[in-house]
Amino acid sequence: MKNNIRIGRSSAALAAAGLAVAAAVALVSGAQAEKDPAGQAPAGKKAPGEKGKDAGAKPAAKPAAKPEDATDRQVLAFGDTVVKAENIDYDSEKRNYVFTERVDLVARNNHLTADKITVQMLPSNAIQWAKCEGHVFIEKKNPEDKTALQATCRKLDYFDPEQKAKLTGGVVLHQISPRLARPALISGDHADLDMKAKKHTIYRGSDAQARAHLEPKGTEMEPNPEPADLVGDRIDQDEANAEYIATGNPLMIRPSSRLRGKVIRFNVDSKTNEITVAHADEDVVFDGQGERGSVVHATGDKAQFRRAENELTMESIDKKAANVHATVKDPDEEKPQVYQANKFIYNTKTGYRRLIGGAKVVIPEKPKKSAPAAGTPAAEGGEQKKDAGTGNETKK
Repeated sequence: MKNNIRIGRSSAALAAAGLAVAAAVALVSGAQAEKDPAGQAPAGKKAPGEKGKDAGAKPAAKPAAKPEDATDRQVLAFGDTVVKAENIDYDSEKRNYVFTERVDLVARNNHLTADKITVQMLPSNAIQWAKCEGHVFIEKKNPEDKTALQATCRKLDYFDPEQKAKLTGGVVLHQISPRLARPALISGDHADLDMKAKKHTIYRGSDAQARAHLEPKGTEMEPNPEPADLVGDRIDQDEANAEYIATGNPLMIRPSSRLRGKVIRFNVDSKTNEITVAHADEDVVFDGQGERGSVVHATGDKAQFRRAENELTMESIDKKAANVHATVKDPDEEKPQVYQANKFIYNTKTGYRRLIGGAKVVIPEKPKKSAPAAGTPAAEGGEQKKDAGTGNETKK
């Protein structure tokens, strides 16, 4: 028999506990599902430390409604979990709970709002699945490390036994951390989260690719690290290895460089959120500017950039082929130097470069100065012509 009433405390315990899990676990990497709020007594019993208090008593009266809460919504309170909604329905036989219209759930450090939330419980009182629909907003705060995760989407499906969640419709996630100058932003059309495997995937939509944006806060040694954007048709996050992988026309963009390939992956330092190493595979194209102002363009079969060494390495898959082509235009040169080799190494900080295997170098001649006009004395002691092959470290 299905009822449409204000649910009593025992039913609220199931619904509120289930929704708290759906709100918290679905988006918190590595979190464990909570079947009941910690320290709460079953209906009809007294919780430890509750002297003379009837655990089955009705919740305390709701505070005066805020101006924006003009409608007197139904309220369920169980321990630290409070659920508000215009309508609350449940089917006692099917153990199915439905909250509709301006649903608002607060459970300790979790906050969830939606137009409609449906929770299916198992006979063991554990969640089987939860579904949130319409203007979904989720927030999880971690006071211990002062981090937080916020997400918005049109629909959220959560499956507790599998510890998986699916977010669909304009997914936007914000990761807030004291290690970030600004909250990290991850956006896409839909996302799959696997809390057991700690692997998550976000997908592009019909009009835009998936995107991950990071702005590390920096340290005393490096106060202003570059922000980074990773875009692709699909972005996979391996939480355990702090690795991001982008496929489907992927591109990694930083203020000083752009890296393109068929697959791009990078690892992030867990303490600084700075990219430590980035890889690109197949049809790789790198465009960037070194710290001394040199402009670099390079193509190859694969590439690697290590931040600690400020070193870019472009390579050929075939060790016998010189498939790497690069040009470097230094600030004091009118034309770039041209390189070809099996492997090309370039230091973005010092400008040092090295070629390995089948190396070829083309150093353009500098244009000759025009002869002084008749009657004009030639300048003496002027700048000496620089030897194009000296000091550039083109081959080692």
